[in-house]
Amino acid sequence: MSKLILNPEYRLYERNGKAFCSSRQVAEEFGKRHADVLRAIEKITAPTSGVSAEFTALNFEGSKFNMKGGRP
Repeated sequence: MSKLILNPEYRLYERNGKAFCSSRQVAEEFGKRHADVLRAIEKITAPTSGVSAEFTALNFEGSKFNMKGGRP
């Protein structure tokens, strides 16, 4: 599936009718380490965070990828 670019300046893409970007893009845009962004996402999406499951489902989507060298 090809990605449609919604906003080239911020590299927002369209997938299944919704705008999205990766955690790596968030880290780069805000000048943060990717590991720190992932840690913050884990805190926000944890069941004990106080954030509703509905908000989490609407705003965060997990994905898996292989790193260079084939490591997951």
